[in-house]
Amino acid sequence: MKSISTNPFLITGYQGPDYFCDREKETASLMSALKNGRNITLISPRRMGKTGLIKNVFYYIQKENKSAACFYLDIFSTQNLQEFVSLLGRSVLGKLDTLSQSTLKSLFSFFKSCRPVISADEITGMPSVTLDFIPERSEETLKEIFTYLNQSGVECYIAIDEFQQIMEYPEKGVEGLLRSYGNSYSWQCSSN
Repeated sequence: MKSISTNPFLITGYQGPDYFCDREKETASLMSALKNGRNITLISPRRMGKTGLIKNVFYYIQKENKSAACFYLDIFSTQNLQEFVSLLGRSVLGKLDTLSQSTLKSLFSFFKSCRPVISADEITGMPSVTLDFIPERSEETLKEIFTYLNQSGVECYIAIDEFQQIMEYPEKGVEGLLRSYGNSYSWQCSSN
């Protein structure tokens, strides 16, 4: 268990609802919006607590629905669509199910634009699967990821932090592409 600072005024990271002060209305409003299938954009100056608020909302969503999957992506360091897709894919892979043989078969059929890499953990010997994303097929892979999320049967929530970073990508129209998936699939996207 990680040690929590004795300073009740945390300025970095989310340590749970006990250390998250005075945002009950915002938390309830965001949870209601997400549960009703609405996409949300949070905009405010830096250091106002948007990330902490998102993580607090995710805490309560998962407390209410243990099977819900919440994915938080900080895309500030990504430089292009391929890096975004790779980050999203690594975040999603293996979080919705265990790596049984039927799951592997299902994953490989969903992610046709990727190369599966199967390896064994050096310490435990347990198998692990990663997908090698093919840069030229980033748009196709992105669609496959959202199809996989949508057909998983799991309530999925995605928060994309530093969403404005996609405006710096050399590929044009990434924002529209993501918004179209937000409208076409039943996933929720919080961004700031």
